[in-house]
Amino acid sequence: MSDTGPAKSLPCTCFATSQDGGADRFEAWRASISVLFDTAPLTHDTLETFQASVHATHLGQLLLGDLRFGAQRFARGSARAARDGLDHYLVQWYRQGGFIGQYGDSGSLRVCDGDVVFFDMARTQHTVAQDSHVLSLIVPRALGDAAFAGAANPHGTVLRADSVFGGLLADYLGALHQRVEHFGAGGLSEQLQLSH
Repeated sequence: MSDTGPAKSLPCTCFATSQDGGADRFEAWRASISVLFDTAPLTHDTLETFQASVHATHLGQLLLGDLRFGAQRFARGSARAARDGLDHYLVQWYRQGGFIGQYGDSGSLRVCDGDVVFFDMARTQHTVAQDSHVLSLIVPRALGDAAFAGAANPHGTVLRADSVFGGLLADYLGALHQRVEHFGAGGLSEQLQLSH
């Protein structure tokens, strides 16, 4: 068996707020997350202790993110969704924390500890989140539509932590996150090709 050398690691993107003042920390976070959301602090008081971090790993066409953030508002309005043209689904497992919010024209939702929520990034959403720890998976629309196999668009769908499918999907995301550091870029590419 030949030694091919160490596996090439997957590309990652990391962000963490600095020890600067709360307003500066939030502005750094706002700039970091602006590729996906418009954000705003809940109150001036929440700025004083605000912290956030992201560790995102590129898995071929997928992006897996481990996020921790303080309480804030997230928004994707119709103008924003049309402007940035993100043609992806966002799957989020709230390991801790949660939010209340609206999606689409009239839907409302509440997400709690352990729940999994689906968003269509081409549609609108407005949420008010508490301090949270989230695993996020960003999936291109073509892959998502194939996985949903003709089911209705999942935008705003919440799978509760105590439901069978919610538990299964949370377990999957947790296992993926736990093992991602052991994936090599070359090995992952081969596995993705074999799965087609």
